[in-house]
Amino acid sequence: MGDRTASPAETLRSAAALLRERTSKATPGPWRVSFIDGVLPVVDSAARFVAEPPQEVGGADAGRGRADADYIALMDPLAGAALADLFESFAACECGPDGDHWPQKRAALKLALLLLGETGTEPAP
Repeated sequence: MGDRTASPAETLRSAAALLRERTSKATPGPWRVSFIDGVLPVVDSAARFVAEPPQEVGGADAGRGRADADYIALMDPLAGAALADLFESFAACECGPDGDHWPQKRAALKLALLLLGETGTEPAP
């Protein structure tokens, strides 16, 4: 999905564009966790139902449905738009491996690569 020959700025801008595309099509935030019958966690917004995590079967999965719902609600389109803004600000940053902000830019690049489907890829300077 991403381009391994892209510069750090291009990678960050690509991830920002992907986030903006997806957030523009998603149910507007904020999202929250609600419960069906007071038990089954679901994610919804003021406007509509958003997602229902798989039902738990117990054992090691106990509580995971609620944890999944909490995480999905945390990453609503408002969070995605803010993350896109962050990626774009780092794309504009001229800092390289010797710069003061490189550790932060590198962390943003790692996340951008993950969102672009490039798992296991380390950002190049």
